[in-house]
Amino acid sequence: MTAQSLDLKIETPKNGIYDYCGKIGNPCPAINSGSVPDTAMIYRLDNALESLASAGFVPPKIDLTMIAHEGFHVFGQSMLRTADHWPTIPALDQMPDRDLLIQRCYSGSSEIQGLVNKEITLLQEALHESLGANNLALIRSKISEFSKTRQTRYLKLAELSMSARPQPSCASAEAEMELIEGTADFVGLYTAQNLNAMSKQEIEKYLDLAIHSSNGPGELYYRFGAMALLIIRNSDPANFGAIIENIKNAKDAERTVIYNFLNWGMNSK
Repeated sequence: MTAQSLDLKIETPKNGIYDYCGKIGNPCPAINSGSVPDTAMIYRLDNALESLASAGFVPPKIDLTMIAHEGFHVFGQSMLRTADHWPTIPALDQMPDRDLLIQRCYSGSSEIQGLVNKEITLLQEALHESLGANNLALIRSKISEFSKTRQTRYLKLAELSMSARPQPSCASAEAEMELIEGTADFVGLYTAQNLNAMSKQEIEKYLDLAIHSSNGPGELYYRFGAMALLIIRNSDPANFGAIIENIKNAKDAERTVIYNFLNWGMNSK
């Protein structure tokens, strides 16, 4: 089996609205900021598990990661109207347009694609080190190079509108999706790791398959966010809780996952 045979791009939402129900001939239930999209989540999970089965993973391992991932989404949406919600997690109908993000922020030119590939490779290398020898100096050097590469990419990207609502740049759209999907992916993978349901090698294999599962850049914001949080959690568990609090209490999405990851990577000793 090749990496390309695994397609993790399950469905593409239009303007942030998931339509998983059309495939079975039923009207899709309304999904908005006032409801928890249980039906959509069920169809999404079923479709994802079916696709992942072809990758050779033992189903219970993937069941666990996907249930934790989607459970985090349900939790996040259900908390939108409570005092303890994460202010930077939007309702599902207010998320950035995923197709547009991939097209403009990851695939705009061969140069942009090259920079994106370098970014994801640097995080894979840092994650590998955090799961093994955990040489913090080496991890910091990878993070520093990642930061420089991402800054170079953003300098080359024009200011873009990623959805109908005001959203000025790729940096904003990516930060929002790295928070929403990256954090959910982290929750799924760390749950499996913490319960010894997936080995460190299996986590790396899963991420590598996910990264290389489509022709050209796919939804890499899942992997950027998840790997950043996994690196911190594995390398510096004592400070992880405080970093999550910083992410949760951020005033805007651009000061959440990658922002705190870079601050940690540049300042950790």
